Amino acid sequence: FLLAGIVNQKSEDELSNKEIKSSGAYVTNSNIFDKLVLSESIRFDKYDLFDDATTGKIGAKYNLTQDFSLSGNYGTAYKTPALYQLYTPYYGNENLKPETTKSKDISINYKHIKATYFYNKITDLIGSGSNYEYTQVPGTSKIKGYEINYQDEVVPNLLVGMNYKNQSAKDADGNDLIKRIKQSVKLSFDYYGFPKLHLGSDIQYIGERKDTNFDTYPYMPVQTGKYTLFSAVANYDVSKTLKTYLKIDNLTDRLYQEVY
Repeated sequence: FLLAGIVNQKSEDELSNKEIKSSGAYVTNSNIFDKLVLSESIRFDKYDLFDDATTGKIGAKYNLTQDFSLSGNYGTAYKTPALYQLYTPYYGNENLKPETTKSKDISINYKHIKATYFYNKITDLIGSGSNYEYTQVPGTSKIKGYEINYQDEVVPNLLVGMNYKNQSAKDADGNDLIKRIKQSVKLSFDYYGFPKLHLGSDIQYIGERKDTNFDTYPYMPVQTGKYTLFSAVANYDVSKTLKTYLKIDNLTDRLYQEVY
């Protein structure tokens, strides 16, 4: 299977009257050899403000049995700064460079459970400095950890899902990166037993996450994690052409901050 395409993008910021233009081309391919599936992709991007970049990815999956498989990926990425990071008054930094990433992961899949180990190395990671100005994190930052996913119809019409993530995010000196969750857990429930009606809810726990309090000197870390959120949704098919839904986030009205 072979797929190719061309991409043209333009971002505009009315406040600064600036724009970024880019164009690119990509090719992806996948091959099946009995129990082995290989996938490859390559992409070239041309920018008007930044250096051009070539990125790619290669992956493999091997089905040992119908229920048990192993898979892995290796890829590179190139992320340019957003317009607001470059030109927002007081906070923007026109000297920002693109982030470059090398990532790899390996997964074990057994029936309804998938366990993944990931390891990402990010050079010139974009973050916030001591005066709130966007800046680059010196050197190469490392984000690694593991994730476990489960999803199954435990009883007729009831789909239960679970996701657990544990990660370590460090800069080149071994210090924790700010605004990065160390652990998170999410449980979801979806019921499809009523005609035309779907009911769903989820519970999400956000573990330890630190930010920087720039109002203190020396600057001190402050906790922005360790909270639980509840949400619910109801979808109803009125007709073939009309669907309605009601969604409530943060059912318990929990006060929380993702960024201090």
